[in-house]
Amino acid sequence: MMIRPVRVKAAAIHLAISAVIIASMVALFVVSWYPMPFFVTDGGWRGIRLVAAVDIVLGPFLTFVVFSANKPRKKLVFDLAVIGLLQLFALSLGIWAVSTKRITAVVFADGFFYSMDADSLSSYSGQVHDLIGKDRRKPVYLVVDLPDDPAERQAIRKKAMGSGKPLYMHDDRIIPLDGDARSELEAFDVNIEQLIKKTEDPLGLNSEIGKLGYARDDVYVVPTISRDEKFFMLISKKDMSPVGWVRGIRF
Repeated sequence: MMIRPVRVKAAAIHLAISAVIIASMVALFVVSWYPMPFFVTDGGWRGIRLVAAVDIVLGPFLTFVVFSANKPRKKLVFDLAVIGLLQLFALSLGIWAVSTKRITAVVFADGFFYSMDADSLSSYSGQVHDLIGKDRRKPVYLVVDLPDDPAERQAIRKKAMGSGKPLYMHDDRIIPLDGDARSELEAFDVNIEQLIKKTEDPLGLNSEIGKLGYARDDVYVVPTISRDEKFFMLISKKDMSPVGWVRGIRF
């Protein structure tokens, strides 16, 4: 059976429109919901591939099947409208599913950063919601601020273990990652250095920090545990902001 060029052209136009929509979604994911490195470490790339596969295959393929220049105009418009609605429904469902897993907070606790998705917000109190804000377009960096006294710190850890709730989800001690949280990161700086020495390629880590334009003393190197992998987050000692990350070095 010969494939009619007009059918291929219609499917190609629909494919181009779908590709523009997917490109816009990628921009949304990378800029807001899954800023790097979380786009690759917490499922953003996996989510966009799934949505793209459904969106690109469903729309253009169905257009290729139903499109015919010989079909009555009203019938053709109706068929294309149904395809558009099906594609819009599938796209909306996919975006909703991915949005529930977007990264809303990155919480420092006991020497590690932990990425938290939107679903996890239900486990936090109103205080954390206030820190994150109503906008929630980008992840907010937070810190579990433990007491300076070692005995008090240990008591809080034991309480967390007994409750079955991870320390990073004990929101009564959570504060923003700013100057007030500096002492908490510094308290674990020695532990971080020991952890770096245990990596398979510690010199490689320092080299990667240099490639980003920083000296080792310019940043806190914080092990980070995300949904899909572990990596090192770099926090500027100057203004306590995230300035980079290093992947591919196991710890």
